[in-house]
Amino acid sequence: VEQLDLVIYRALTAVRAQSERAGTVIEVRPCREQPRTRMSPIEIEQVLINLLRNAIEAHARRIVVDTRVLPGDRVEL
Repeated sequence: VEQLDLVIYRALTAVRAQSERAGTVIEVRPCREQPRTRMSPIEIEQVLINLLRNAIEAHARRIVVDTRVLPGDRVEL
């Protein structure tokens, strides 16, 4: 069990230099509930890094990372 926000922070740190060079702004909208979920943090972090890099390479000017808690103790990223 790990906080999703920590996983997101590590992914953002991994792509920060690339996003700055490209002029891409990344906005994070964390969930108020601060969900702790059962997950593979390394796998989720790697998926998020890949998605962010793909968006940056596609010349996105702004990326929004949004998290929310769904019914049934599920989390959406």
